[in-house]
Amino acid sequence: MSHLASSPQEGVSVLSYLMGWKGWGALILLILVSYGVYIGTLNAETPAPGQAAAGWVHGSMRPVLESNQTTADGIPGDPSVIKDPAGGSGYVMYYGAARGDFSDPLIRIFRATSKDGMQWIRSDRPVLEPTAGAWDSTNAETPCIIVLPDKSLRMYYSGAVDPKDERFQIGYAVSKDGITWTKPASNPVIVRGASGSFDSYSAMDPTVVLKGDAYYMWYMGISDAMKTAIGFAKSPDGIRWTKVGLVLRLESEGQDPNDIGVTNPNVVWNGKSFEMFYTLLGADGTTAGPIFHAVSDDGEHWRKDVQPVLGRGTGGHWTSRTVSSPSVLVDGNKLLMWYAGMHTDGKSFLDAGIGHLSKPLDSTSQSAKHSAPK
Repeated sequence: MSHLASSPQEGVSVLSYLMGWKGWGALILLILVSYGVYIGTLNAETPAPGQAAAGWVHGSMRPVLESNQTTADGIPGDPSVIKDPAGGSGYVMYYGAARGDFSDPLIRIFRATSKDGMQWIRSDRPVLEPTAGAWDSTNAETPCIIVLPDKSLRMYYSGAVDPKDERFQIGYAVSKDGITWTKPASNPVIVRGASGSFDSYSAMDPTVVLKGDAYYMWYMGISDAMKTAIGFAKSPDGIRWTKVGLVLRLESEGQDPNDIGVTNPNVVWNGKSFEMFYTLLGADGTTAGPIFHAVSDDGEHWRKDVQPVLGRGTGGHWTSRTVSSPSVLVDGNKLLMWYAGMHTDGKSFLDAGIGHLSKPLDSTSQSAKHSAPK
């Protein structure tokens, strides 16, 4: 989520979107701006969720965490879900959110809890906010939470300084209880790349896996040409990072010659290989989805599935405009996915939130048909 205009009448271009309007609240507002007048009646077709790949099952026709115009976390997106580190079978979700009435330009990170991953208890108080005068003074968004061996938590997130162009970088925060977070002075830990690199304009949207004694990070980069791709970095401690470089770019999953790239990487280790879930960013800079899947043995070389994991909905379904920001959790013998979705008529109507899918773990990689390794 990113800088929000003060009213739906303010003009915003695709370039503005790539200059930091990446986040969920901003994505919604950008679409409202782009379609600043009512563009017709809603599709009379019966609403239906997007087509899911074989084995994946929709948890609900409605979001499990819905938008609300009256709350501080009213436009939720960019979920990161973990098993409750305190024990038991519950889940904890961290997510970026804008105020439901768009009255506040800042993006903050909130926390919700659930016993079953479907019914969530959310708080109206953020757990992480932008810090005035710091590298993340405009935005704190796109969280990725990992649980360390000592049961403490680390949050990697995107931050920006300038509300006009929002050149993002990646930092982290630490917590013992998941509620009170501290930002170390060593931030940011991933900065923008040199001129000509895939992340020369922005480095953002991190996903981190701790495997053995090594930390692996994948993140979305924006180039000076306003194209998006996914990069890879390694670290011995999760603080000092070495960039490996670009590892996944837009290829056969493109649906339009003007598609901007791929974004929203989320990576899990399934015990045998890395699995990445990521999103196509459409040609207009606002329409996100479908959500795709790829597999890697080393985190650097990826084999892409031919078919998407989840497409956009139809007939005015709440995901008919966007499906994005997957957060996948290996839970026993299942994969659980939470993702962001949205539908709007462009002016008076907004239906957004976070949805849920699940799938048996064993069928994820074995039954998938992959394209040639990239």
